[in-house]
Amino acid sequence: NAVHAAMAGKSGFVVGHWNNEFTILPIPVAVKSRKKISLESELWYNVLETTGQPVSMKN
Repeated sequence: NAVHAAMAGKSGFVVGHWNNEFTILPIPVAVKSRKKISLESELWYNVLETTGQPVSMKN
């Protein structure tokens, strides 16, 4: 499974957690399309709060 592949030193994939299962995703598939996050969304504000980043990076 995905965890065993990662621990065995395999490469060319990322390990993800999907539907309560660890999965193997080849890197070309992982970067095939780009996901976009709204900078006005609650998700983005949660990311900023969790990482301690300011809302604005302007000087």
